[in-house]
Amino acid sequence: MTVTIQTEELEQHQVLLSVDVAEERIQPAFQQKIKTLAREAQIPGFRPGKAPASYIVKRFGADTIRNEVVEELLPAILQEAMEQSKLDVYDVVRMEDFVLQPTSFKVVVALTPTVDLGDYRAIRKEMPAVEISEEAVAEQLEHLRTHHEVLEPVDRPAELGDVVVVAGQGWLVPASADAAEAKAEAAAEATDETAADDHSEEAAADEREYIFDEKEAKLLLDPDKTFPHTPFTEKLAGVSTGDTVEFQFAFGDDYDDERLRGREAHFSLEILDVNWRELPELDDELAKLEGEFETLEELRAYIRENLTAAAQSEAESELFDDFVEELLTTAQINYPPLMVEQEAEGFKDGIKKELETLKVSWAKYLEMVEEDEGTLEARWLTEAETRLRRHLILRELINNEKLTVDQNDLMELLQAQLARYQDPEIRNYILSMYLEGNRGRELRNEALAKKAQERVMAILTGQAPDLDALDEEE
Repeated sequence: MTVTIQTEELEQHQVLLSVDVAEERIQPAFQQKIKTLAREAQIPGFRPGKAPASYIVKRFGADTIRNEVVEELLPAILQEAMEQSKLDVYDVVRMEDFVLQPTSFKVVVALTPTVDLGDYRAIRKEMPAVEISEEAVAEQLEHLRTHHEVLEPVDRPAELGDVVVVAGQGWLVPASADAAEAKAEAAAEATDETAADDHSEEAAADEREYIFDEKEAKLLLDPDKTFPHTPFTEKLAGVSTGDTVEFQFAFGDDYDDERLRGREAHFSLEILDVNWRELPELDDELAKLEGEFETLEELRAYIRENLTAAAQSEAESELFDDFVEELLTTAQINYPPLMVEQEAEGFKDGIKKELETLKVSWAKYLEMVEEDEGTLEARWLTEAETRLRRHLILRELINNEKLTVDQNDLMELLQAQLARYQDPEIRNYILSMYLEGNRGRELRNEALAKKAQERVMAILTGQAPDLDALDEEE
């Protein structure tokens, strides 16, 4: 045995390995390295490969040669040390206390995580009753009417109920004018007053907090639907095609969007078109426009069925999340800090790649999120730990429940996703991404997650299959 080890258990699911390497493991490689150097190096006064070993050692240095040899042998030495330890190693954290001769070092290794879910099959939760109101069905019918609306350009001022096509912007007025005043003072001190004014205006525009920025947007002049419960639609009533309007108003303190509550907004809009809006009647003809129904009652039944299925799915998802949250507090989960760090680093790398695509610098991103890098990374570590714990729980659950997916499961899920799109080109593109691209693993994970949720629903209602029976099926 040319490698001997000693182990010391550390905190946080880590172990310290003290590794000693016998000289008989180093020397053959050391002598071979000398021969290689003698053959490859240009040594004055000697033909290739003929320089004595003592000359080569003196020329390159014994420690330098040995260090290179140990570096080349290190992967195999580490592998042998891991096998001797019989530890379930996840990854190497760091090496320390390296000694060249006699060769020895210490290595901290992270252990593969362990999860004990406890008696999770005893958990019971009641499925809430799903009820779909008439108002919800009516809202969907109104949405369908809007989908089949007919717009007719009109040569008159806009009225409530019309649809106007606009281009322009809307932004929140700063709560304090201090920044604007400072910019104005700086502009006044500039030598070229006009250039300073232009620069000030551009800088102010760059710093605006936009809530509307469109080149061509259709807006229904309905005070209950477009910026509801504000004067927005009233400000547009009476405008005509070709008009340019500017107006300002304050959102109420109880406005639905918390970000806008009590804030003043300024809009600058160009009216591109004014349209009279005609909606189909709520009758059998509307049902026929959808292509699959003969009567309005058939369409109502279909809408109710879809709303019920969606509500049922949402209720099951919430129960599933409650189940996982309970396990997050009761399960015994052991994992090394390295896994959390890698999870957070992966998240950071993903954001940086996205920023590169958007051509946004890292400094600009930090400015946008209004956090320094240290605070941001600390938050990511916290979020990464939650994601990791959740992932480990789900993985253990899937393993315990013997859940697997086959090709039929994948195709069923893929077909359900394709059914959301009517355009053949979009469907073919999505299909190629899964079958030819790199989305296959993602699809498999989705299918496994779906099966996990179905099994959890069975567990919570006491209808899960017997685990012993599952073992016999294997």
